[in-house]
This record gives sequence, structure tokens and C-alpha cells, in this order.
Amino acid sequence: MNVCAISGRLASKPISVSEGKTIKFLIKAHYPSKREGSNFGSSLVPCVLFDANDAQQDMLLGEDYKEFKVELVGRIVRSSYENAEGSKVWDTQIIVNPNGILFQRVK
Repeated sequence: MNVCAISGRLASKPISVSEGKTIKFLIKAHYPSKREGSNFGSSLVPCVLFDANDAQQDMLLGEDYKEFKVELVGRIVRSSYENAEGSKVWDTQIIVNPNGILFQRVK
């Protein structure tokens, strides 16, 4: 089964596609680190939310988007394409379940 759960903060301003019903955003997620002297590492996880409702649009596309922590459930999708130079590029992103996203306002 291809299900993942991620929590973190919005890393950059979300991008609205197709009149706000599709929203692309980055989550900065932390994970335990095995490096000496470091408690955790962090990764930027690209996410796509289809069929966003009005409340989700307001929170993600509003000016105060940095005030939210996000927890979400979705599935991992890998795709590939050829770039302008003709080399193959792989892309990995999370397709977010619209009913599996939770926002928490932080101070």
C-alpha cells in the first residue's frame, strides 16, 4: 500500500493552479539524524493538493501561510520526463488526500 504521513511547516508560499482547486506547496519535514552532533536533519517534500475546499484554500493561499504547521496523509508518486538538454529527470511528490490534511496555527 502506498500511503505516507508527513508533518512539518510550509517552506515557501504555496502556488495556486487551476483557480485554487489545485495547490502545490513544499513541506519542511524533520527526521532523526545519524550524524554526530546533530539531533535531526530536514527535507523539503513537494506536495500537491487536488480539489482543495474553501477553508484549505484560505489557509494555504493566505498571507499568514507561515503560521501553520501541517500534518497530511497522501501517496507517493514518481514520474519522469526529458528536460531541455535531453536527459531524463525523475520527480517525486506527495499527492495529498483532501480529507487527510490538518492545519495547526503556531505562534
